[in-house]
Amino acid sequence: MKRQKVYRWWLVVWLGWLFAAFWRVPEVRAQDGQPCPTPATYTVQPGDTLSAIAARFDTDVTTLLTLNNLSDPDYIFVGQTLRLPCPITAPVQTVAAALAGIVAGQGMPRVQGEGWIAWWQAQAAARQQLQETVPGLTVRWAPVAPVPGETVVVRLRPAPSEVSVMTPTVRVLDTWYPMTEVEDGFIAFVPLHGFVQPGLLGITVGLQVTANMTTTVDLPVWVQEKAFRVEYITLPPGKGALLDPMLVRSELERLAVIWQQATGPPMWTKPFQWPLDPEVWPTTAPYGNRRSYNGGPVRSYHTGQDIAAPEGTPVRAPAPGVVLMADRLDVRGFGIVIGHGAGVTSNYWHLSALAVEPGQRVAAGDVIGYVGTTGLSTGAHLHWEIRVHGVPVDPALWTRPRPLWP
Repeated sequence: MKRQKVYRWWLVVWLGWLFAAFWRVPEVRAQDGQPCPTPATYTVQPGDTLSAIAARFDTDVTTLLTLNNLSDPDYIFVGQTLRLPCPITAPVQTVAAALAGIVAGQGMPRVQGEGWIAWWQAQAAARQQLQETVPGLTVRWAPVAPVPGETVVVRLRPAPSEVSVMTPTVRVLDTWYPMTEVEDGFIAFVPLHGFVQPGLLGITVGLQVTANMTTTVDLPVWVQEKAFRVEYITLPPGKGALLDPMLVRSELERLAVIWQQATGPPMWTKPFQWPLDPEVWPTTAPYGNRRSYNGGPVRSYHTGQDIAAPEGTPVRAPAPGVVLMADRLDVRGFGIVIGHGAGVTSNYWHLSALAVEPGQRVAAGDVIGYVGTTGLSTGAHLHWEIRVHGVPVDPALWTRPRPLWP
């Protein structure tokens, strides 16, 4: 028995030495424009392009567009100062402080490498800050380790006897989104686009607690890497004109106004259904695949789920909602937009015919249109999108049970 105790003691000593010898502070990448230890900027030089700058600093064009509030990736000028996603180093954190994150109730995140150390530290700090600033208010968010294209759900539950929370908002990268009031507090669906970079990403909750008091709380998520294929698409003769940037931009501007109309509380309580039976009709292009058209550069990703089915196959609503648009567009062909509340819309493109009209309420399973190949399409299929505040996210993830949903 004594020998076993000695072995255990030496095992503890050896593990402690190993931990001290190999301990090193993890480096995480800030994506939300927070201050860096050194200035994270770059001055545009003659001959620079945004894609070349992105490659040089290990980022992507979409991140640079977001950080610098740019709308046109082809328009930068010599001497322009660009903000960059910068590396920041997490301060040294003791094991006790890291374990505080587990005690706080979120558990251990599924992250790679040393990311869990920084995540634990950030989570513990967020909960401590919240309790010190706004006692009685609880906040939960999930998933804590998303991939590009996921939607992070944030829920606030105030204690009515202790605090009255008014007009909460959430921010990811440089964009603020409203929170929607529900029966037990507030909820927000925070989109992560398909080009979001792996690393520690802060989602900021802004609170107006009283008429004279405001505060913010940073909620950490650890974005995981995900591999996407590159598709090289050759359009049939006559369809290449649909890639005209002015035409694409005009259509997006029209749709942006429509996507903003998905207000009010969430209308769904269950995972979304597939608009076409996935056991019968195969997915030919999932969300997130990088795309090149007619041999051009890879500047975009697939914003939805392409499902192959014969022309005329009925398309069904995946969840309760209100039809916000049912019309023919130049690029997307016959299309439908359904608003499901809380900034969430489902979108259906390239249809052959429509079965609903704007303002109509639909239930899950209702026929809304029929598969076709109108607009920028190379064959009969349904292009199905889920957009959260106008940002395209992975629709397949919405068909699975998700934590903290309504």
